[in-house]
Amino acid sequence: MNPVRNSPVLKKLTILMAAGGSGLRVGTPVPKQFLLLSDKPMYWYSLNLFLKMPSVDRIVVGLSADRIPLVKKDLEEYFPGEIASGRILLFEGGKRRQDTVYKGLLLLDDLPEKPEYLLVHDAARPFLSQEIMGRLMDSLSEKTAIAVGIPLADTLWRSHSPLTAGRTEPGATSPHIEELVPRDHLYRAQTPQGAPFSFFLEARRKALECGDPDFTDEAGLLLWAGFPVRIVLGSEDNRKVTTPEDLVWAQKRVLESVGSF
Repeated sequence: MNPVRNSPVLKKLTILMAAGGSGLRVGTPVPKQFLLLSDKPMYWYSLNLFLKMPSVDRIVVGLSADRIPLVKKDLEEYFPGEIASGRILLFEGGKRRQDTVYKGLLLLDDLPEKPEYLLVHDAARPFLSQEIMGRLMDSLSEKTAIAVGIPLADTLWRSHSPLTAGRTEPGATSPHIEELVPRDHLYRAQTPQGAPFSFFLEARRKALECGDPDFTDEAGLLLWAGFPVRIVLGSEDNRKVTTPEDLVWAQKRVLESVGSF
């Protein structure tokens, strides 16, 4: 992999990797982010990219409590210098994704040198590219909230009934298309998502004051808190491994890219 371009303006960038999910939909006993792709766990690939970036001061990884000693042992093998120096920090995440992010914010806010910028990335998106990171850092340097997304390509339908996989029960009917949903200006959300660190602290404070509503991602939190969020173009390769089909694709993708990581 070529060296990642680095913004000369951006400083004190921290990455928060959310790696505490159970990954049930992929259908394996081990959470997907810890499955091996070739000879490395899934989370290793984006972590390796971040570590090559001079602008990244620190990477904090939110994990379930039982995973922390296992991941620490692996990282001491893969990145001994970064673990020893504290450039990589592991912490126990929360029940929800946003709880993990909130705990990471508190950890970072307690450090002697707080980050100026924060990007949150899914550990189950192993193929984040240097091109996307370059676009993200250019936008972050303008002190705005940002999120990676890609325009929708498929036609969208809306139905008032759910569609279930597999065979339907006798007498059951498949859902009907109720309407077409225009796809113009619609985007599929990806990560990283981020902002100046102070934006995250303010958004978290507002959320807690309002009863801590649920948010599916950081863009949702920041937008709800009143911060405009700019979309940065992602890619199809930056997909989240969620289903068994995604896992097969990821394993093939790694084999095709041997030598580039």
